[in-house]
Amino acid sequence: GTAFYKANTATSGQDSPTWTLRAKISGTVVDTTAGRTSNSSTFQLSATRQSFGGGGGGGFGGDICIHEDHLVETEKGPMHIDDIMEWDPKIYGYNKNTNQKELVDLVEIRQVEHDNLYTINDTKLTEDHILYADGYRPVSVNPTKAKENYGKDSEEIKVGDKLMKFDGSLEEVTSITQLAGAHRTYTIKTELDNFYANNILVDSEV
Repeated sequence: GTAFYKANTATSGQDSPTWTLRAKISGTVVDTTAGRTSNSSTFQLSATRQSFGGGGGGGFGGDICIHEDHLVETEKGPMHIDDIMEWDPKIYGYNKNTNQKELVDLVEIRQVEHDNLYTINDTKLTEDHILYADGYRPVSVNPTKAKENYGKDSEEIKVGDKLMKFDGSLEEVTSITQLAGAHRTYTIKTELDNFYANNILVDSEV
């Protein structure tokens, strides 16, 4: 259903919001205002819960596909997705035009639970999520689902493929196994449409 919150009709001392402004420079907090509480503001929020559509292999829908355990390479070093949401750092991605990794702005984060994950070596992600092999070659466990969900072409990943790593080296795929259960996952949208998770270059798919 749909839930509503209307700050202008909130009861004083109970539901009135506290407004705080925070300034950042390159992800570092430089100033924070004192909180101001008022129920006279005309702020209104309406949120409707819906189901995600179009997923592959599981009941939780498409997109948002990297296991929450995997750290993302940022200007502040490897960071958990929760810390990234808090600090908004620049994210390392790969520029296919210059063949170099670059720090770029974080555009968007998405999170959801999925039950269609696979483990490729020690990297856990959904079957339709694209990784990049040598030569910036897109690969995935299920290329058909990757195409259906994101409109992106990829080859089926195989043992022996070599994945692009953050340090510029390649990691050979030695195992591909299905991961049981539902898991919290995320994806990050960057200006380069890719990022490094668990040291492996993966697509944003947003």
